[in-house]
Amino acid sequence: MEKQLHEAILSLSRDDRLPEGSHQTMATVLIPIEEQRIGAEQVATVSARALHAWLGNRQEFSHWIEARIAQFGFEQGVDFLREQSEEPEPQNSRSLFNDADYRITLDMAKELSMVECNDKGRQARQYFIAGERRAKASATDPEVIRMLSDPNQLRALLLQFAERMIALEAKAREDAPKVAFHDALLRITNAQSIQDVAKVIGVGAVKFFDWLRRAGILMHNNLPYQCHIDAGYFKVVQRSFINKHDQKQLYARTLVTAKGLAYLQRRYQAAHQDMTVV
Repeated sequence: MEKQLHEAILSLSRDDRLPEGSHQTMATVLIPIEEQRIGAEQVATVSARALHAWLGNRQEFSHWIEARIAQFGFEQGVDFLREQSEEPEPQNSRSLFNDADYRITLDMAKELSMVECNDKGRQARQYFIAGERRAKASATDPEVIRMLSDPNQLRALLLQFAERMIALEAKAREDAPKVAFHDALLRITNAQSIQDVAKVIGVGAVKFFDWLRRAGILMHNNLPYQCHIDAGYFKVVQRSFINKHDQKQLYARTLVTAKGLAYLQRRYQAAHQDMTVV
């Protein structure tokens, strides 16, 4: 069944009905899934080299796979099977991995994809999950077996999958500027003026400034002490204005972060609760 699927994938990747520029996506994102005996079990596996190439990790393959195996404790004969390279290994090689490829289980492939923390990793993981579901369904659902055995229906399903992947990639490119603007807006709105914070707490700005100075939070020039900046409660930014002599003049302005807002609310409420008790 996997052999039929792989042949259909390769045929579909050359389909002229796919949008221009999508052939490379089809040829690479659909990494062939093949059955392989690992240990005592016959399991679905993929090529670690093919996955590494799709993920776009810039680290050299042998170093990448060696580090991942050591980092996550994958075991040969359980999670992967090393395929011998046709080329003789250098005599001075200190690595056990060199140019060999690995047949890795779908569980290992999903984990390697997930830790890359990028769009290609997420796409690969979803592909492997779909492969697992397809394998389970084909073992229990006669209708699925019939559909996957029909080249025309299989081709239609793969074409739908390809079109969906292409649409998702196009949507991600289209939304990229919006996402960047949203992130910038969050960074800007994440800091408020002390006057705004006073409104949130429910106190007048003059009274609040006076309390901040008496509490040892602001200095006499209304700038925060360095320890409070280091704690992430405040930001000090430079602003400019044109004075009456038509000259540009700089000044420093204190802004309160989201963390600082919670801190000031807690300090102010505690101080005034103590005054109420007294």
